[in-house]
Amino acid sequence: LYAEQGRFDLTDVITTLQEKLIRRHPHVFDAENLQDDAAVKERWDEIKAEENQARALRGKPRRRLDTCKPGSALMQAQDVQKQASKLG
Repeated sequence: LYAEQGRFDLTDVITTLQEKLIRRHPHVFDAENLQDDAAVKERWDEIKAEENQARALRGKPRRRLDTCKPGSALMQAQDVQKQASKLG
C-alpha cells in the first residue's frame, strides 16, 4: 500500500533494516573490538541512547515504557522491571 502511495517500497525497508543492523552491531560489522558481553551491552545502550536523542531532536519524544513490547502480562511486567532496574 505504501509503495502505491509513493511513500516507500520493499527496497527502502530492506535498506533501512540493513543500516540499523550494522549501526547497532559495530562489534560484528566494524573494526570495533569489544572484550566481553558486558562491553557489548554497554555499547548497545550507548547506541540506543544516541538514537533516542536523535529521535527527540526530530520532535518525537521517547518515554521509557515505549520500549516495552506488547504481549502477555507477564512479559510486559518483565519489560517494566527491566526498565526500572536501569533507573536504580
